[in-house]
Amino acid sequence: MDLPSLGQGSRVIPVGSFDHDRVAHAAMTARRAARMSEVEASRRDAEAVLEKLLEQWRADDLAGTASAYLWDTTAMEAIDALSTLLAKVDLAHGPQLISQRTHS
Repeated sequence: MDLPSLGQGSRVIPVGSFDHDRVAHAAMTARRAARMSEVEASRRDAEAVLEKLLEQWRADDLAGTASAYLWDTTAMEAIDALSTLLAKVDLAHGPQLISQRTHS
C-alpha cells in the first residue's frame, strides 16, 4: 500500500479506524439538527429582545429630547431674566480685570 507523501520522504500513517456506522451518523445528524434548531430559536429570541430594547430606547430618546427642549427653554428664560437683572444693577459689566491692548 502506498501512503500519501508530504514531501521530502515523509509519509502519513493513518491512525484509528474509519467508522461508517449509518445509525451513529444518523443520530449525530439528528443531534446536530436539534442543536442548530436551538441556536436558531435563541437567535430569534435575542433579536426580539434587541428589537424591544431598541424601540424603548427610541421612545426614551424622543421623550428625553422633548424634556431637554423644555429644560433648555426654561434655562434660557432664567438666563435672560438674570442678565436683565444684572444689567439693571450694573454687575454684568464689572471692572475689567485685564486691560485690552491696542496694536499699532
